Amino acid sequence: MAPMIAPSLLNTGVEGLLHPFNVAHSRTQLFSGFECAGIKKYGIDLLVNGKYFSRFGRQNGHFQRLTAASKRLDETTGNSVEKPELDELIAAIVYQAEIEGSLSNAFQRISTEDWSKVLSNVGKKHWELALAVFGVFKETSSIFLKPNTGVQKNEEDREVVQILKVYTTMVAVLARHGRLEEAEAILTEVQQLGFGLDLFLYNALLGGYAKQGMAERMLDCMLEMQKFGIQPDHVSYEQLVAAYLNSKTPELKLALEVLDHMHSHELKASQKTYSELIAACWKKSEVENADKCFSAMIAAGHSADSKVLVKLMQLHAQKGNHTRTQQLFQMLKQAGLKANSTCYEQLLLAYCKAGCLDQAFTIFRESKQIAKPSLIVYNILLDACAKAGLHLQAMQLYNEVCGSGLKANAITYTSAITALVRSGRCAKAEELYKRMLRLKISPTAHTYTSMIHAYAMKGWTRSGHEVCVTMRSNCQITAVAYNAMLHLYIRGEWYTEAANILSEMDSEDIEPGVPGYGVLIAACGDSSPEIMPLVRTLETSRWETCRIVYQLMFLPLYESCESLLEGSIADLPKDVMAFLQKLAQTKDAEANLSFYNSLMDGLWRKGLKRRAKSVMVAARSLLPWYKRPKLTKMKLLLDLGGLSLGAAQVAVLDWLSGVAQLHEEKSEQQMVLVTGSDSSDKLVVKARKGIKKAVGATLAELGSPFAEDPQGSGRLVASVYDVVQWQAVYGISSALMLLDNTQPYITQ
Repeated sequence: MAPMIAPSLLNTGVEGLLHPFNVAHSRTQLFSGFECAGIKKYGIDLLVNGKYFSRFGRQNGHFQRLTAASKRLDETTGNSVEKPELDELIAAIVYQAEIEGSLSNAFQRISTEDWSKVLSNVGKKHWELALAVFGVFKETSSIFLKPNTGVQKNEEDREVVQILKVYTTMVAVLARHGRLEEAEAILTEVQQLGFGLDLFLYNALLGGYAKQGMAERMLDCMLEMQKFGIQPDHVSYEQLVAAYLNSKTPELKLALEVLDHMHSHELKASQKTYSELIAACWKKSEVENADKCFSAMIAAGHSADSKVLVKLMQLHAQKGNHTRTQQLFQMLKQAGLKANSTCYEQLLLAYCKAGCLDQAFTIFRESKQIAKPSLIVYNILLDACAKAGLHLQAMQLYNEVCGSGLKANAITYTSAITALVRSGRCAKAEELYKRMLRLKISPTAHTYTSMIHAYAMKGWTRSGHEVCVTMRSNCQITAVAYNAMLHLYIRGEWYTEAANILSEMDSEDIEPGVPGYGVLIAACGDSSPEIMPLVRTLETSRWETCRIVYQLMFLPLYESCESLLEGSIADLPKDVMAFLQKLAQTKDAEANLSFYNSLMDGLWRKGLKRRAKSVMVAARSLLPWYKRPKLTKMKLLLDLGGLSLGAAQVAVLDWLSGVAQLHEEKSEQQMVLVTGSDSSDKLVVKARKGIKKAVGATLAELGSPFAEDPQGSGRLVASVYDVVQWQAVYGISSALMLLDNTQPYITQ
């Protein structure tokens, strides 16, 4: 016998199974009002219609017709009872409703065991007919001519066992058709007749509850089973799993807890149960739980069918888990299952999501040997090419779609346009966009956003503005679209429109993202009066980041800009430092780097060098990964990779100003300046281009000894001795100091 349910279920609604039986849940009360009314209501008088025959199916040529009908029944139900006379009897009942006439001559020719087979097969088509047959069985069975009083003592008596089997079959038929009240009435009748209830009867009823998703009713029933000394077995618990999955709001967590209980008590679940759980995990996109169920399924000795493997592939493909998706793909092939186009599609998706485009194109070529690629397959590859900025591959795929007879849709065009924009082919992107409009293919918000970025990159603000107007009338504006419009208007110096967009974002509770803040902060380096509408919007914005930027860029922090003190953390107000600390703790590296880069760009452009250094020192203090000088035995290195123009200039001057004091005795060391950028994303304004040129120009203007490293491009080198001598001879220490040469204050 199976043990009771695991204690882990105590807090999830199934605690009743561990508590003593509650009389309020007794079968008598549970079934009160039904008694045997269901049998009477659905008896022979109600169901038998049409012509009766005095002999069993042999008058007027009906034997041949019923034999053919029995074959149809086998095809419908999927099995045969392996007795021709039973096949004919079942066919007569199912197709002719010949209950009384058909059964009149069958009483002595079929056994009690045969009654179960008749009920089961008739019940697969009509539960009402099965219930009527059950009524006839009770009227004619010898056991009812001599009713038993009290609990059956001789449980090995075959006739009694078969009688209970007939009852169990009838309960199963009713439960399968959702006739739970009638099924419950039969269990009450079994009790009233004095037959002992058994596990099979209860499991038949539990199956009906499971199909209806009635988990709580099942728990009451399982509690009652234990009261009668009947412990739920693996079938009982599997049906409880099904009940949780079939409820109006599927309870996957509880279903998995029941499975864990089965595992802990060595109750083996069937392949069907594992498959249903994996399907439920698939619906909720729970990859980890699906993998656990699959592993348990294999450990239990079951084999996975193609449906299970494909669902697992889909789960992992959506997450970009290409290694696991490939393993499942190979598992499917090794099991002798056919890898269809869906399998290849999921493997392709996994590689595309992971950015492994070489493998994706390999799978794409293999899949062409299986079937002609669908538009979905092309769009998956096009989207991956768009994200990677691979415009040549994207256009090749686009041309294949057009030449294959497939009809390119909005996704096809949008992906191709985005790939072109990311690679700077804005004119070609505009050409595709206009073709899309001519073909009356409605652009998506993503299409409009890509075109707005394209026009922003080219400085074609008016064309971009026209797209913005069209987008507003056709689409709901997304956060990405708002950021794109900020990019467009700020790059075009349409500051009033940019201020309106920022105000609208405030009212819509949409915070500028990393790109949005990047362009906003960079714009603050503009000292022209035209920027004032945007400045005022920053000042009153609901977003703290905007207000901090306003404070740093436009309000005085020091008593005099002529101060000879260089910047430090102490210069920054407490609320600014508190914000920077929160930024470091709550945002990722990309968001932090973009903020500091944009801020130092703006400060450098405004001549607020001391303030820029204060911000740099704060970044180095709060962010362990932020670029800073590195000292080795023979080298003093500063890597500018990833920094913006302003941030790089501040870092270089600060680095040089400290050399004389720190390295007078280490003249044999080399100073190495690494220039360059670690970003290829042209849609996000980070102003990292031209660092080598800008820094090189500054050093040349100061007459520094730095020169191109002959051993590697992108490096400027000089000895510490030469740098110290350069500073001493030319007296340029003051030129290296990071001081504010202007006041940031904006006249009210």
